[in-house]
Amino acid sequence: MIPSKRLLPTFLLLFLVTFLTISCSQQSSHSPQPVSQNQKPDWINKVPAGHYLGQASYALQTVKQAREKALNTAVSLLVAAKAGNTAEVSGDVQNKTTSVIRGGRESLTNSSTINTTVTISGKEIPVQFRIVEFWRDREAGYIYVLIEDLAA
Repeated sequence: MIPSKRLLPTFLLLFLVTFLTISCSQQSSHSPQPVSQNQKPDWINKVPAGHYLGQASYALQTVKQAREKALNTAVSLLVAAKAGNTAEVSGDVQNKTTSVIRGGRESLTNSSTINTTVTISGKEIPVQFRIVEFWRDREAGYIYVLIEDLAA
């Protein structure tokens, strides 16, 4: 059934008002997503459970040295959580790194799984983790690394 030509403008007006009402109410109910401070990844400010964060400045050392220091910091935190304060650590590392630069910031993704043995009072405790991500803050001069405890 086709509505009469006189009712067509009324239906169009009713449709337009309904559309605008629904559109405006949907827009006001959705708040914009907050942007992290300095565009840092969320894991820097809130470390996920079972993960450990390391950081180092590369102001007085090379970027490679800062990455190693950041990784050592994260591993030390992992070992301390498993073993307490005193432990001997030995292990092997196989690295594969992917680097992406966006807007002056470099994001490094590493798919390494690192096997480590911790010796505490003569007892060996295996520690296995993977590097989840490196993040380099070029403005502040810091390297951050997030590792995941695979034995958790």
